[in-house]
Amino acid sequence: MVHEPNAKLASALLLAFVVLLPFEPIYNVPLIALGGLGLLRLACRRARLGSPENRFLCIAFLCIWLPMLASLPDAASPAESIRKTASTCIYFLAGVYVTGAYRCFRDLDRIMWGVAAICLFWCLDALWQLHTGAERFEVLPWEKERLTGLFHVVGRIGYVLVSFAPLVFEAVRRASGRWPWSPILLAPFVLVILLSGSRASWLALAVAAIGYVLYLVRRAHRPRWNPKRIVGVCVAAGLALGIGVFAKPDGAGRAWKAVEPRMEVLTGLWSEDPEKRVLALSYRPVIWETAVNMFRAHWLNGVGPRGFRHAYPEYKPARDRYFRSVASPHSPVLEIATDTGVLGLLGYVVLAAALLARLRRLEPGPFESACPYVLLPIVALFPFNGHLSFHGVLSTGLIWWTIFMSASAFALASSGRRPATAGA
Repeated sequence: MVHEPNAKLASALLLAFVVLLPFEPIYNVPLIALGGLGLLRLACRRARLGSPENRFLCIAFLCIWLPMLASLPDAASPAESIRKTASTCIYFLAGVYVTGAYRCFRDLDRIMWGVAAICLFWCLDALWQLHTGAERFEVLPWEKERLTGLFHVVGRIGYVLVSFAPLVFEAVRRASGRWPWSPILLAPFVLVILLSGSRASWLALAVAAIGYVLYLVRRAHRPRWNPKRIVGVCVAAGLALGIGVFAKPDGAGRAWKAVEPRMEVLTGLWSEDPEKRVLALSYRPVIWETAVNMFRAHWLNGVGPRGFRHAYPEYKPARDRYFRSVASPHSPVLEIATDTGVLGLLGYVVLAAALLARLRRLEPGPFESACPYVLLPIVALFPFNGHLSFHGVLSTGLIWWTIFMSASAFALASSGRRPATAGA
């Protein structure tokens, strides 16, 4: 019946969200469809919010949604804050359907393989852009120095790719058991993130890599890495990228132009000139100062979701001659503090603690199957991850998508089931 959870349908809609990410604003349509299916399950009493599979999902929802609700009385833009708070319920309903589906069926890993394939396609398309100077499918021209691929916003491809990095790492690891040279696929993945020119994406990639290495260390059955194979893979990857990307005389020049300005700007952090230090941080110190001023004035419940841009002119320092208004503080912690106050920060801490606590309590077998999916929200919610607005449309969809995956992994663990290939 339609109200029974279907893992194939859930997988198709979750992967459709990933496929549609370059084409805003339609990427949220699959999640809205999942929300409708989740509402139907609740209406037909086919889902219990207190059940083991929904326990972590409910914790995540309450930690995010209750502070948003409490911020509405003092919202700087009531209409926008109410819309954002109400729309968050759709993601929760979508999660109810997803966790129910994956608790009943053992095919969570089809998401991993699908995401890895999509990311590889985006990377190859972006490298074609680097090679030729034009996007492969001529959807968008390359008007900037940094790679964009199918994503028209500069830096976005790096942000999106790194959000899925733990699943890509895990897919490559499992594939290496059958195809020893499959780690070569990590070369275009890492290269595109670097050439996207997003320093926040570089930091998030490091966080994802460190988290994944710690996962491998904790694994009950650690893979035996052959040093000769590692060297061979690195050499082959370098040759493949060198031939494929830099075959044209200006290929290397394009690659260097994508990275050089960001590296030069970073050197300004150690400059004695205050103006250069501000430039190195993309003028964010004045934005952070504004966020601190705003938080002091609305420390309890904030100025409401998406209210930062509306309250910015009132709280910006007198020395701020750069911006009239800013969409977000470019820091998830500061955005949560300004939008939802201490209540939001408390919810953020509780969510992080619940995520790590549940991961630590897993037995070795469930840990192996769940950890790559649990790493997704850890990377997305990392405190210094300043890609996009925490309450923005794209980042909200991505964050909740990663929460769906971690909640589904915990649901599988609570049911005693494991993905069929978890121990590969």
